[in-house]
Amino acid sequence: MTSLQPRAYVSRAGRYASAGAAIAGFIGALAGLVIGLDTYAPTAWFAVFEIGIPAAMVGGLLGLLVAGAVHGWRHSVGGR
Repeated sequence: MTSLQPRAYVSRAGRYASAGAAIAGFIGALAGLVIGLDTYAPTAWFAVFEIGIPAAMVGGLLGLLVAGAVHGWRHSVGGR
């Protein structure tokens, strides 16, 4: 019997990292689009990737740091 809940198999760190990467990547891509359109409109899509991809990487790393902090806090308090 298989489960239809893929989140059950993903660790907390993976969930936090992917959420951080998605949120920061979206915000970075949006900022890149605005900056690219303001600078030179025909090449605005390159700015989306130039700013969005590094922002997603930083967001993923911040998500991992937050997951580690949550894990450490729960471990020190004696929770789950």
